[in-house]
Amino acid sequence: MLKISRFRSVEAVLLTAFLLAPLAVHADQLILKNGDVITGKISEVDEKSVTINPPYAKKFAVKRSAIVSIETEAALEVELVSGERLRARFGGLDEGLQVLVVEDQASALDIETMRKAAVPPRWYERESRAEATLTVNEGNTTSRSAVFNIDTRLRLGDHRQYAEFAFRRDENGDRVTKKQSRAAYEYDWLFRRSWYLAATAAYERDPIRDLNHRFTFGALLGHDLLDNSRNFLTVKGGVGYTDQKLGGDPTNGLVGLWELEFRHTFTGSRLELVHDHALTYQDYGENNMIVRSTTGLRVDILWDLYATASYRFNYETEPAPGKFNRDSMLAFGLGAKF
Repeated sequence: MLKISRFRSVEAVLLTAFLLAPLAVHADQLILKNGDVITGKISEVDEKSVTINPPYAKKFAVKRSAIVSIETEAALEVELVSGERLRARFGGLDEGLQVLVVEDQASALDIETMRKAAVPPRWYERESRAEATLTVNEGNTTSRSAVFNIDTRLRLGDHRQYAEFAFRRDENGDRVTKKQSRAAYEYDWLFRRSWYLAATAAYERDPIRDLNHRFTFGALLGHDLLDNSRNFLTVKGGVGYTDQKLGGDPTNGLVGLWELEFRHTFTGSRLELVHDHALTYQDYGENNMIVRSTTGLRVDILWDLYATASYRFNYETEPAPGKFNRDSMLAFGLGAKF
């Protein structure tokens, strides 16, 4: 019985080693100055830290000042301090220098000469969201407010597309106080890393503001200032053409366009900060300047469901006669990714 027990123990050890061996072979590694080794999947390197996702815990960041060398199984997009960009695999340490492997050619360099690295974007990426806010008051005051927003972002290699539809309706008793709809589409061509050309088209309507219609078409030049696992910041500017009927007066002409989009995911949390704003300057008529801005928070709840809190602000320097030039809303609701 003793021999059988020993045989089974050895068999169990060998089986465990066999199952864990592929995980060890195919894992990225961080070797620290204190001798510790962290294995997992490295997703990002910046000037201050390296983000790794180990199999036994959620992803976390390790200070670069505590790291001796980096090893990755797959190539990352690397940017050096000199501005040079390349796609390379980290090959560990060689005589005190970090090894980078580019197309099977290894070279050693000081790790401090590397600014950042990240997992290359997939050729195909898609993210769709739907958000809804509904408020109902009954009693001495009867009012209802509903806001629906749906958008889709699609990336195919160097081509990005974005489509959005938003609808808002407010009622106070039997009177409609807000009836607003907006649809927009954008196409981006990334002709150089982080730089892109964009073509946009948008339509909006708001009878309460005496806006019968507003069509805007534009061509813009954009730049992704930040694009990593925690942050995304892009800005773009250009020119376009608007045709509208505001306050019963049809007008059209050239416009200047400016847009900014920012996303930040807080490390180690389910919280995301979002901010978008757009400015349109109409270089005709009364030289109307139109500003749209949305700032909000998203908190993951369960699976692909999340809670939202947002502040929306619209402003026009030259509204329709008898109408206010600003419109704002603080909204709380639910959203879903699909």
